[in-house]
Amino acid sequence: MTEGKYKDNDYREQADARRALRRFIHFSEEQARINGVTPQQHLLLLMTRGHPSSPHVNIGQLAESLQVRHHSASLLVDRCVKRGLLRRAEDTQDRRRALICLTDKGQKILDRIMAANRAELRALEQLLFRPSFYADPGFRRSIDARRVRRRVDGMHLGVEAGHGTPNRARLSERAYPAFTSAAGCGSNAA
Repeated sequence: MTEGKYKDNDYREQADARRALRRFIHFSEEQARINGVTPQQHLLLLMTRGHPSSPHVNIGQLAESLQVRHHSASLLVDRCVKRGLLRRAEDTQDRRRALICLTDKGQKILDRIMAANRAELRALEQLLFRPSFYADPGFRRSIDARRVRRRVDGMHLGVEAGHGTPNRARLSERAYPAFTSAAGCGSNAA
């Protein structure tokens, strides 16, 4: 047997963590189906609600979050809008762009799946978050680097890199008056 850089226990722990991740993903997909949505629709609901610019998320941001092409995200949004899970509204600042948010129905489904998923994550906590994972100096350096990047991004003046336009996620809701009305995504009126 070839010797590796790490101890046998390190490999076992990482294999356990990987198994736990797969178990969680499978569990989460089943929860989506039990609640009447596809796993992809569940991910779309989660990415819409969990996006930093929620409830003013555009399809490009969702495509990036889901790691799919813009067209694929748009088709998935269309199916969720038809099912009453999401609402699409015109961006008052840029009429070419549609802004997406959850409806009450979509929020209720997402909350049920979230509750089940959180319970499953608690059950898997010992496998996913082992102290030995944090003992690796390379891991600590990568975490510290991400913290620094977040701080620098937080000090950014609200201009998207290379575009010179304000970052909509950092603008106040006053910039989007239509989205705070009952017809827009600022409220959860179905």
